[in-house]
Amino acid sequence: MNYLQDNKLSMYLAVQKNCQTNATQWNTNPIATQTFADFEQCISGIQQGLRQQERPVTGVSLDKAGTRHFMTQKAYVIAQALVTYGHFVNNHELVHLVEHKPSVWDRFPSNLAKEKVEQVLQAAQLRSAELTNYGIQSEHLSELESLLQAYSEKVGAPRRMINERRNATQTLEACFKKADFLLKQLDNLLLQYQDKAFYTTYKIARKVVKYRPRGEKAAPVVTQN
Repeated sequence: MNYLQDNKLSMYLAVQKNCQTNATQWNTNPIATQTFADFEQCISGIQQGLRQQERPVTGVSLDKAGTRHFMTQKAYVIAQALVTYGHFVNNHELVHLVEHKPSVWDRFPSNLAKEKVEQVLQAAQLRSAELTNYGIQSEHLSELESLLQAYSEKVGAPRRMINERRNATQTLEACFKKADFLLKQLDNLLLQYQDKAFYTTYKIARKVVKYRPRGEKAAPVVTQN
């Protein structure tokens, strides 16, 4: 959310509080009551969009990297047992399939790392009985399978997060546009109460105070939206 939207949201919240506090002075008008309820829904939508927009992508990426690290470490241990087994039975195709240096595992792109771990797991599951003599037990394969499943769920998480933030930005724009429209309707509907005390505070709350971000030299500007 940009600072102009932030200023406008502050105005929305001020209007909401004023109208809630003085509800008995104006809520005898059914259309005004419904318009205000719709306006409050817009505020809720904006606040929800903000929570979605501000979720950090960095944390999701770090979580994904951590899961990958544990997965590839476990896969490397099992792969080395498969390599030793492959040499023993002269299965050079198996050796070629699963033998990679640790540094190579680290350089695999996300989806390729997932594919390589799947290859190791499948090869190990097919030879689980033989691998017990090489120190690989069924619980080791189960652990790798769990790590692979967890990583598979996280592979697309950063991209999904970016898309969700983009969608949240679009939703915010729509919510602000609808809130502005509803407020203009509320302005018209509340004119009939201008002789009441709350209307003065409503008009004060209704003004947007445009504060600029720190570093931009400009005095606050008050405007009517």
